[in-house]
Amino acid sequence: NLHDSAAQLIGSLIMNIEVARRVAISRPEALEGEFETLRDLAVQISQEIRQSLLELRPLMLESRGLVGALQAYLNQQKRYGFVVLLEAGVLPEIKDKQAEAALYLIIQEALTNVRKHAHASHTWLRLRLDDPWFTAEIEDDGRGFAVDQITARYLNHTHLGLLNIRERAGWLGGSVEIVSPRPGH
Repeated sequence: NLHDSAAQLIGSLIMNIEVARRVAISRPEALEGEFETLRDLAVQISQEIRQSLLELRPLMLESRGLVGALQAYLNQQKRYGFVVLLEAGVLPEIKDKQAEAALYLIIQEALTNVRKHAHASHTWLRLRLDDPWFTAEIEDDGRGFAVDQITARYLNHTHLGLLNIRERAGWLGGSVEIVSPRPGH
C-alpha cells in the first residue's frame, strides 16, 4: 500500500516542488497556487500513511476477529465502487493473533490487486476452515493476466504485493495458487 499510494504521492510532491522552484524564479506572483498544490499533496500523503498504518494492525481484528475485520475492510472498499461478496459462514476464533493479522494482510493485498488491476465486474471472497487448513479463495470475472509473466516479475521483486502475499503465506506454512483462465482478456 505504501508503494502504491504514499510513495507515488511523494514522487508527485517532489516533482511539484521542482515546479514551484521554477515558478518562484519566473512568476513569483503564481507561487500561492503552487503552495496550495504542495499542501494538498502533503495532506494526501498523511492520509495515505495513516490508512496504511491502520491496515498494518487493524483494530477490527482485535475486536471483531478476521471475518469482522474483513467485512469492515470490504465496506471501506465500496467507496471505490469495489463490491466483494463475502462467503464465510461461521469460523472459529483464530487464537494466534500474528497468524490472524498475516491472513488479513494476505487477503487485503489480493483484493487490492483485483480492485486495481482486474477490471472485474464481480468479485467473491470465500473463507473456510478444513481443519487444520484455512483457505481464502478470491475469484473475479476480470480480464485475467499471464501468470507466468507476473511470476517472473515476482522473482525479480518488481511486484511487491505478490511477493508479500507469498512470503506471508510461507511464514504461516501455507501456499498461494494463482489461476487465470483468461490471460490477457
